Amino acid sequence: MLLRDLNKSLIHVVVSPTPTSPSSPVIPSSPPYQPPCPPQPQDAEGLENDKVAQQLEIVKLKAKVKKLEKINNVKS
Repeated sequence: MLLRDLNKSLIHVVVSPTPTSPSSPVIPSSPPYQPPCPPQPQDAEGLENDKVAQQLEIVKLKAKVKKLEKINNVKS
C-alpha cells in the first residue's frame, strides 16, 4: 500500500505540468577569429600604385598651399 501511494505521488509529480518561463533571447556567437591572409603579389602592386598616387596628390596639395600662402602674403 505504501508503494502504491508512492507510485501515485511520483506519477502526479511527473505528469503535472511545469510552468513555462519566457525563453531568454538567443545571442548568436561571433565567428572564430581568423588572421588576415598574407597579401598576394597583385595586391602589393596595387598598394604601391596607391602609395605613388597619394604621394603625387600630397606634392600637388603642398604646391597649392604654397601658392595660396604667397597670394595671402601679397594682400597683407
